[in-house]
Amino acid sequence: MYILLEALPNMNVFLPAAQNIDILLGAAPNMDIRLGNCAEYDVLLGAPPNMFVLLGAAPNLDVLQGAAPNMGILLGAAPNMDVLLGAARN
Repeated sequence: MYILLEALPNMNVFLPAAQNIDILLGAAPNMDIRLGNCAEYDVLLGAPPNMFVLLGAAPNLDVLQGAAPNMGILLGAAPNMDVLLGAARN
């Protein structure tokens, strides 16, 4: 497991039963991330304030988010899924 948190005030990260997870967060205040039963995850977040990410039982999933304020992602039982978010608001 690899977790990199940089400049993240008010951050909550919950990683139960997580293996081989890469979480790269940069300048993302007020972020909640809950990963449950996740294997081989890549979560890349860049400058997304007020972001909520909930990932459960979704192996081999790539979440790429850049400049997406007030965005919510709830993914459950979604194998081999790619979520690409760029400049997506509300």
